[in-house]
Amino acid sequence: MPKTSPLITLMFLFAVASVALAEGMQQNAKTPQAMRQLATISTTKEAIEALRNACTYEPDNTRNWWLLGDVYLQGGNIAEAEGAYTQMHILARTAAQSNPDDLDAQRVLSVSYEKIGDIQKAKWAFTGALTSYHQSLNIIKLLAQKDPSNVLWQHHISVSYNNIGDIQEFKGDLAGALASYQAAHAISQTLAQKDKGNAQAQTALALSYGKLSDVTEGVESKAFLQNGKDILERLNRENRLTAEQKELWLPAFQAALAQ
Repeated sequence: MPKTSPLITLMFLFAVASVALAEGMQQNAKTPQAMRQLATISTTKEAIEALRNACTYEPDNTRNWWLLGDVYLQGGNIAEAEGAYTQMHILARTAAQSNPDDLDAQRVLSVSYEKIGDIQKAKWAFTGALTSYHQSLNIIKLLAQKDPSNVLWQHHISVSYNNIGDIQEFKGDLAGALASYQAAHAISQTLAQKDKGNAQAQTALALSYGKLSDVTEGVESKAFLQNGKDILERLNRENRLTAEQKELWLPAFQAALAQ
C-alpha cells in the first residue's frame, strides 16, 4: 500500500475556475459571461446560483457547466458536480465530433474527460477514473503534437500524468505511479525553467516534487520534498503564493519533511 503523506490533501487543489477570470466583466449583469465572473468572487452559494443562471441562459455553453461542476466539487457536492460535468462532457463530445478541426473544442473534450475522472476518483471508482484520465491525456497529446509550443497544452499533459499517477498510487502500483509522476515532472520542470517569473509554473513544479516524494523512499524522497519546499518558501518570501498555497501547501511540505 502507498505510504500516507500530508501532500495527499493537494490532489484537488488545481481544480479552479481560472478561465472565468480571463473573460472580464460585461456591463450587463444578466449575461452568462458576467454570471461566470461573479461566481469567481462570491461565496459558494452565490457562485452556484450565478452559474446555474448562466446554464439557464446558455445551456449549450460547456464552460457554464464546467465551472458549475468545479464549484460543486470544491464544495463537496459530488452528485451535483457529476451532473454538471456529465452535461459538459455531452456538449463537448458533440462539439468535437461536429468540428474535428476545432482545436479548442478538442481541448474542452479532453478537459471533460478529466472532470469525469475527478468524479470517479472522488467516488473511489479507480478503474473508471484511470480510463477517463487516459482518454483526456490521449486527446491533449495529439493537440500538443500539432503545436508543441503551446504552454497550456503542455501543462495539461503534466496534469493528466499526475492524475494517472494518483490513481496508480491509490491502487498500490507505485512503479506505475513513479513513471507517471516522472513524466509530469519533466514537463513541469521545462515549463518552470522557461518562465521563472510565472508563479503558477513554479508551484506546479513544487507539486510535482511532492508527488515524486510520495512514491519514493528515504534520502530520495526527502530530497524531492526539500526541493518543493524551497520553491514554495521562495515564492512566499516574494509574496507570490495564494492564500491557499500559503496556508495549506507550504505547511504540508514542511510537515512531510519533518516526519
